[in-house]
Amino acid sequence: MNDNSLYSIKEIKAALINLYLNVKVRRADEISKCDGDFLKAERENLKDIDIMVLIGYIKTSIEILINLKEEDRKEETQSLASERSYTGMQKGYNEMLQNLESELRMHIRVIVYSHNRQSNS
Repeated sequence: MNDNSLYSIKEIKAALINLYLNVKVRRADEISKCDGDFLKAERENLKDIDIMVLIGYIKTSIEILINLKEEDRKEETQSLASERSYTGMQKGYNEMLQNLESELRMHIRVIVYSHNRQSNS
């Protein structure tokens, strides 16, 4: 380590490799086998990569994560809008049912009243 710097290039590269492994987007099959040996092998494969390429990998992984998060938000917003629409439709349907029930009761009253008048005559 130089007197002018806090960390050596090797330490910085090791930190960047760890950061990349933490933000790397993985497939489901990779996640299931992501144990200490798997990460150790990945670290070993990355140790010869140029630091700027490694920084590019980190940047790309973060962009992917941000895009995935944005897609999740859009889906959640669409789902909420769909639920609201369904709730609004359900409310309208319930109001229609109540109106029809009210009309049916009124018809029954008219029929009963009419029947009672005919019986009394």
